[in-house]
Amino acid sequence: MKDPLFTKEGMTLARTERWFSLCMLGTVLVFFIVSFQYNFISNESGVGAAFVPRIILFFLLCLSLYYVWTNFKKQPDEQQESSSPPSIVKKQMTLAIMLALCVAVIPLLGMLVSLGLFLIFALRYFENIPWVKSIVFSVISIVVMYLLFVKWLKIILPGGVFL
Repeated sequence: MKDPLFTKEGMTLARTERWFSLCMLGTVLVFFIVSFQYNFISNESGVGAAFVPRIILFFLLCLSLYYVWTNFKKQPDEQQESSSPPSIVKKQMTLAIMLALCVAVIPLLGMLVSLGLFLIFALRYFENIPWVKSIVFSVISIVVMYLLFVKWLKIILPGGVFL
């Protein structure tokens, strides 16, 4: 039996999971590489803008590598061979693209604004939450992140054109 990742009969669940794991690994790698644009240690507050994100990204990188390894280590007969609905594949790829776009606009818009926009569109698209609730939840989340990281922990976040 051929490996389902390379067949042309359609997107099997195994194939979809493998592609998603590779996209997730790529996204984490992009975030990790971008984190090196920011200071890990700051003279003003002790920790820089990349301190917490880089530590979290290191663990996400390890988990993503393990996820990819386990997906490619599985034998095709261990995995379900039914077709994956195109809507799931579309949403997974959209999420990967949205995350990459969020990272790309952080230097321009700033971290908090970029994450706020990501939350608004992710909640609306993936969870079908109404626009008003998505915006309110995103604004509250951004205010909490600002108070936690900037005011309490004194971490300098990328400000973009707004700061």
